[in-house]
Amino acid sequence: SREEVQRKKWSTPAAREALDVFFKNLRAEETLTRCAIEGTRLLTYMRDEEQYLKLAVELYTMSRPEIAQQIRREALFKKRVHDEHRKRLKRIEKLDGY
Repeated sequence: SREEVQRKKWSTPAAREALDVFFKNLRAEETLTRCAIEGTRLLTYMRDEEQYLKLAVELYTMSRPEIAQQIRREALFKKRVHDEHRKRLKRIEKLDGY
């Protein structure tokens, strides 16, 4: 019954608070793991995209130089953006607990 439950040690406010803190910490650890995985995926995506654009420039340089030039501009822009992301990811990796 309700009164029996209220007498249990785990039903006290302090015990409930302790459980809340425990599960919040558990979720935080899971979130850090997911962030690490996503960081790795982002690095892989950026590397692959840069390689793809480099190959596209090589492919079109002789046959369609105007297309190759546009791809080259896009590749340079993306490389600058990717470099900034890489710097930020490195800073995140250095944080305590990461």
